[in-house]
Amino acid sequence: MRSAVRFVLLAALLASSRLGATVSDGSETLRNVVDVMIAFDLGAEELLAARGLDAEELADRQIDLANEALANSGLGDLFEFRLVRVATLGVRVRDYEIRAGETEAKHRFNWMIGQYRSVTESPEDVEDPAWFDLATACEEVGADVLMAIVDTGCATGMTGLSNGLEVMDPRYPWNSPYLLDLYVPTAIGSCDLNAVLKGYTFQHELGHMLGAGHASADQVNAASIPVGPQLFSDSCAYLFDWGGTLHTTLMGYTYDGYGHDCERILCYSTPELTFRDASGADTGIPLGVAGRYDNVRAIREAYPFVAQFRTHVVRYGDWLVRTACGAGGTLKTSYDGL
Repeated sequence: MRSAVRFVLLAALLASSRLGATVSDGSETLRNVVDVMIAFDLGAEELLAARGLDAEELADRQIDLANEALANSGLGDLFEFRLVRVATLGVRVRDYEIRAGETEAKHRFNWMIGQYRSVTESPEDVEDPAWFDLATACEEVGADVLMAIVDTGCATGMTGLSNGLEVMDPRYPWNSPYLLDLYVPTAIGSCDLNAVLKGYTFQHELGHMLGAGHASADQVNAASIPVGPQLFSDSCAYLFDWGGTLHTTLMGYTYDGYGHDCERILCYSTPELTFRDASGADTGIPLGVAGRYDNVRAIREAYPFVAQFRTHVVRYGDWLVRTACGAGGTLKTSYDGL
């Protein structure tokens, strides 16, 4: 996760007014990074403890897998994800009542994202001071992306939801400083703990934060599952058959809405690469189609701006760990040089 990544200066980055997405460790090496803070709600921490699992180790593993997805997609030389803080969110998402007409998981994800957005948009609607602490903790470490791992208390249903780049107002250029100033304080991704433990939900939701959309309506049943693209017209996952099994790149769902299961692979859609089977043999099947199914193109364009959402605070090699947000009303921070 912490291996050096070659810094590539893109034309889009040159055009941006928010330069400074690189982090130096004092040597000649520059790393282009997207800093990530991961927060666990009280329910998720209780489940982890009951199973003998460690929150920091799980957070670290999810970032490793996210960087593996970048490498598998041909993006590993452009940037990497870096874990800068692991926090405890002092609420139990599963405790909040369900509104009529909504599934449990969907409502609880919507409620959680709404609470975080309200910190800046309508503070009077914030129901617990833990949300203010969470926003403060994110700002303190300059995290570009906040991902919450929670226990929704639901065995089935929605496994994640993000306030991703697709929320940008189409009346303005998506990377305009005006929109970024409005969007950054409300940017949050969320995942159900059980889904994170079983698959690639965390990496899927992280993709939304970089402008990657779901599969398109011409490949899946749009009446049954959400479809893409969101922000970019060609930022769609790609479904393909191999060995009689339907596969999907990372932003697709694990089913197509027509009664078929899909095997999700740890790679974003791209026409530049082909699928390799379990033995590593190249099947020759492209992982996307130019102009139609190409999450990688969107991520290449979006990541310089995501990496500049907040000014980098943590030095490369330092990892800010364990913050209690709302638990006891204090923020507890320590440094761990790794």
